[in-house]
Amino acid sequence: QNQSQWTKEEHDRFLQALKKYLPSGALAKKVSEFVGTRTPLQVRSHAQKYFLRLNKNR
Repeated sequence: QNQSQWTKEEHDRFLQALKKYLPSGALAKKVSEFVGTRTPLQVRSHAQKYFLRLNKNR
């Protein structure tokens, strides 16, 4: 699996998937499938870091 930094395209697809699948209980798995190159664990980690940065910049 891809262990490198997230690309802009991956992150954009990640955000699209969040909007699309947010109501679902299997969010990380669905986002992972939608992005196509990241595991559910990587998605959860990326989401956690993303939302921490988002809140920090407010």
